Formats: sequence, C-alpha cells, structure tokens
Amino acid sequence: MIEVAQGAMETIRNEGAELEEKIEEGQAFMTTSCCPSWVELANKHIPEMKPFISSTGSPMYYAARIAKEKHPDAQVVFIGPCVAKRKEARRDECVDFVMTFEEINSIFDGLGIEVATTDPFPIPFVSTRAAHGFAQAGGVMGAVQLFLTDNNRPQVEGIQVSNLNKKNVSLLRAYAKSGKAPAKFIEVMACEGGCITGPSTHNLHDAGKRQFAKELAKR
Repeated sequence: MIEVAQGAMETIRNEGAELEEKIEEGQAFMTTSCCPSWVELANKHIPEMKPFISSTGSPMYYAARIAKEKHPDAQVVFIGPCVAKRKEARRDECVDFVMTFEEINSIFDGLGIEVATTDPFPIPFVSTRAAHGFAQAGGVMGAVQLFLTDNNRPQVEGIQVSNLNKKNVSLLRAYAKSGKAPAKFIEVMACEGGCITGPSTHNLHDAGKRQFAKELAKR
C-alpha cells in the first residue's frame, strides 16, 4: 500500500515533466500510459499513435522498484481489478506475480480471513489525494494537472477517454493519423469509469464508485 501510493506519485512527477517537455518540443499532444490495455491496443491497431503515448511507467512499475530497493529478496505481487496487468508484468522484471481482487478474495475465503474485521494497518507514509485518485476516470489527468499547477508550471488542457469502444477507438485513431487533438493531454483508460470498473473488481459498479469516492474524500 505504501509503495503503491509512492509509485503513483512517481508516475505523476515523471508524466508531468514528460508532458511539459513534449509540448516544449512542439508535439501536438500526449496520451497517458498507465492503462496496459490501451498501450497494447495502440501497439497492435493504431501504430501511428506510438509517438504520442507517454513513456512514463505506471504506478505498478515504480512501486515494484521501490519495494525491490527496500526488500531485494521480496516477491512483488500486484493486486488489483485489472487482468491486463498480467501482460504488463511480463515486460517488467521487478513484478513477480499479478493477482486480481477476485483471486485474493478467494484466498481470504479459503483461509477464513475476514478483512472487514481485521485491524487497520497504520501507514507511516502520507501521500497526496491525487495519488489515490488514479483508479477513477480523470484521476491521472487531474493529478498531472495539479502537479504542474503546484510547481508553478503552465496549466495544460486535458481530455479524458474511457471505455475503448469502437467509437472511441476511431476517435483516437483520427487523432493519431492527423497529428491533431482537441487537447494537449489525453487520459485513456480501457474501462468505462476507469480502473474502479475493471473486470475483476469484485464489487458492483455503482457500489464501487460510491465506496471509492468515500475513501478518497478522507484524503
């Protein structure tokens, strides 16, 4: 949990700096790179988009390196709602395993562990609210924009594309082929609503959104 929050902050810092650099170089726009499904789709079906996709690693990428640095012999296991993280992990020597929320819940059930009744773990590291908002649509874009503002950098207009359906894929393909987009920064997520509606969330869509908003409000 600590490393994931730190990893998200590393993604914010690096992606913010990269966005600013690309704009200064004259690049028309840049898309996020946190969603492995989006990166894989672009590589296979929209090759023209490759130059416009950020090279910044995802929070999993940075969190794994932070964990390995602290505990070199540890096995790093990423747990989340996304099955596409398995594909990303195959390219990352620092991530040993990927599990979904459904899978970890099955393990807890099998061991008779009731997470709701366990004592909360005191986290000694306090991260920003933005670092915890990545999972919802607009979270990455908002965090990067906040980073730029907080560091007295020019604000960058952004748009958000979630749900990679036929219409949105065609839209992104048009941006790539023309080299033009309605904003300098585009957040792309495969799942409608973001990661909180991923295929293995182990929660109902609306209930998950309400729970996420409630937890985020505490930050």
